[in-house]
Amino acid sequence: VYETTFGGAVSETLSMDVNVLQLCTYSIDMRDSYGDGWNGASVDINFTGGADIATVSFDGPATSAAVETFSVPAGYEMTVTFNSGAWDSEVAYAIFSNETASGAPIFFDTPPVTVGVAYTGTAVCP
Repeated sequence: VYETTFGGAVSETLSMDVNVLQLCTYSIDMRDSYGDGWNGASVDINFTGGADIATVSFDGPATSAAVETFSVPAGYEMTVTFNSGAWDSEVAYAIFSNETASGAPIFFDTPPVTVGVAYTGTAVCP
C-alpha cells in the first residue's frame, strides 16, 4: 500500500499480512420445561484463537423456548459457560452447527445443567 497526495508526492510502500477468518453459523436452542423462562440464567460463548473475538451471550428465553444464531470462527477453541439463575432444574440447551445436514447437536446440556464451563471444543465449519 502506498499513498499519493493531491500534489503528487508518493509515500513509502507498506505491506502487511491480513488473515481472513472463516465464519460459520451456529445456533443455540434454549428450553425451559416450566415455561416461565430462565429466571436470570444465561450462556456465554468465548472464542480463543489468533484474533480477539467478542464473547457471545444469551440470556435465555423469556418463555418456554428460543433459538438464536451466532457466528463461529473456524479453528478457534469455543468455550461454553452456563451462568446459574433461579430454577436451573428447568433449563436445557443445545448448540448446533447450521451447516451440518445431520441435525445432531455439537453439545447439549439437560437438567441438572453444568454450572460454569460446560463445554470446550474446536469450532469446525464443514
